Amino acid sequence: MDEIARDYGVKSYSTLTGFKYIAELIKNKNAEKFIAGGEESYGYLVNDFVRDKDAIISCAYICEIANWAKDNGKSLNDILEEIYDTYGFFKEKLYTIKMEGISGSNRINDIMEKYRSTPPLKIFGDKVKEVIDYNKRVKNPIINVKSNVIQLISEKNYSITLRPSGTEPKIKFYFSLSGDNSEENKNKLSNLIDKEILNIKNNYE
Repeated sequence: MDEIARDYGVKSYSTLTGFKYIAELIKNKNAEKFIAGGEESYGYLVNDFVRDKDAIISCAYICEIANWAKDNGKSLNDILEEIYDTYGFFKEKLYTIKMEGISGSNRINDIMEKYRSTPPLKIFGDKVKEVIDYNKRVKNPIINVKSNVIQLISEKNYSITLRPSGTEPKIKFYFSLSGDNSEENKNKLSNLIDKEILNIKNNYE
């Protein structure tokens, strides 16, 4: 979304997970027109009437896009491939480890603390250039909220973001990688994620 917004000269903002943060951003930036917002778990919002994830308006828009595509001899997949060709292919995946009970909670805290104190030097085989601890840094100063979230960013702008689940006894690892839209690159990114998951399993499961 950031790349597309930048291409069209539109401001984009990142928030913590949850539509309450998107709604807060809409409220605090009411002088700017809100176009759309979304989150990793597929929730999406167009315009600012609802201020929560809105499947109804999202379905209406995807139907409109599908209708336009049909009129122009295309499919939704054709449009998606055009986006990948223009802005790059983004491979994202969520991996969770379930750790129940008090011992599980303590284990999750230990993992978070280890990433804080001794973060890995490489992720996906690429050197880590930045470690962001959102317990110490506000994700967006407009909202002014901190959270138990750590993000590792590599020199190729690959990233791993980890946080405890707010509703379940789990720790969550979010992987995000990007590159060109070739099949070779898609396979490469998938393999890099598989290797990183195996590394996490060996260390923490």
